[in-house]
Amino acid sequence: MMEDIVSRKKDGSFSYDFTLIDTRLDFLLSLGFTPTLCFFAIPPCIAEDPEGWGASSATAPTRYKGKRICASTPKDYTDWQKNCRQTARHLIDRYGIDTVKTWELQCYNEPDMPSFFLPNAGERRDPKAVEQRMNTYIRLYAAFAAGMDEADPRLRIGGPCLASNLEFLEGFLSFLKKTRTHADFISVHAYGTRPDYAQDGSAPIFAGSVPKRVREYAALVRKYFPDEKDLIMDEWGMSSRGYCNRHHFPTLIVRETNAFAAYMGKMITEMVHDGPLLHKLIICLSGQHEMTEEFTGYRGFFTLNGIPKPIYHAFRLCRRLGEQTVETHSDNTDVSVLATNDDGEIAILLSYAQENFREEHPDLKDTVIIEGLQGDYNVTVSKIDRDHACPYTTFIREQMPDIPTEEQRARLMELAQVQPETLLIKAEGSAKLPVECTTNALILIELKKV
Repeated sequence: MMEDIVSRKKDGSFSYDFTLIDTRLDFLLSLGFTPTLCFFAIPPCIAEDPEGWGASSATAPTRYKGKRICASTPKDYTDWQKNCRQTARHLIDRYGIDTVKTWELQCYNEPDMPSFFLPNAGERRDPKAVEQRMNTYIRLYAAFAAGMDEADPRLRIGGPCLASNLEFLEGFLSFLKKTRTHADFISVHAYGTRPDYAQDGSAPIFAGSVPKRVREYAALVRKYFPDEKDLIMDEWGMSSRGYCNRHHFPTLIVRETNAFAAYMGKMITEMVHDGPLLHKLIICLSGQHEMTEEFTGYRGFFTLNGIPKPIYHAFRLCRRLGEQTVETHSDNTDVSVLATNDDGEIAILLSYAQENFREEHPDLKDTVIIEGLQGDYNVTVSKIDRDHACPYTTFIREQMPDIPTEEQRARLMELAQVQPETLLIKAEGSAKLPVECTTNALILIELKKV
């Protein structure tokens, strides 16, 4: 949030206050995170139009802490360059270049969206508007890259944090290729569907949407840079419009349910099977600061009172997969399987759901067969489905109020936890493990040799 950092003094020079960003980064680093930082948006003090608010900011709930997004261009691009340089130098001085050079530093956010960049240029798909935004963003990125290189050329930088427009992306890639402007990675976003489309049935939720988009992005990046640029997806979600909730679109309640967990499992399974296209995958959770009731349909890992949602546990379970994938096969078209084996530690991710994640579908009773095992193994089975680690099920079943009582919250918190089942098996060439779950389920099976 560049507007938190830079302001002007009465004499026209810049004043910098890094207190907020330092506080946030100190906290993240204390937990072991490696940050990806997006230099966004244009500080009003350097904007061509300080009141050039993004179109969505004027009509939708506000950004974090009531902020609105200045979607104007800089009045002087050298001011943007100077502010980016100064911020990078501060990060290096505070955390050291050996630490900061491991981060990703990105220029702006979704500049192909009128709500974030040049709102008066025209609609997001209008060819002239796309070209204008792309050409303007190129100037912004060039100044950003120059500022980063002035701070230290070892910094890892990139953009454009693309919302979706492939023509915009190709223009940016062409610019990088022709000018050899510094960019270590290309960052993009993708969402399963729009909630209004899911609501009216014109584009139901579909786990293959994000992998399809990744393939399109990767093909363009490889066209211009076959081996030179990492592809980072620094925003993804089951549905777009993170600042909307179930009151805007009732279908967004799916963000509270086990279906979101199953969606994540199916999505990453397809992407991994596509090959090594992505360098990093980061979920977007913004918007939940507006919560006023327990289960809202906003993005986020937790409810109003800190109860973990199924997607939180899905993220944790998926993180426990290993590095080395192994061959899998499923006889059930509704069951996706992703398995890894790192030095004998086996992890198997099962996602059970129909294509559009409908709840009206039979429970699963099946068997997982694992070949090539010999000896005794400790097995842990972690499950997320309608009846496991999904507190929203109980919330609805027991008709709790929008703000549950303290006793009800305690009960929901208990039901929200994953309760792993453990067993010991003896394998003689193979092992058979029964699995049971409701539809829209995510299961992680972990085997460790005794």
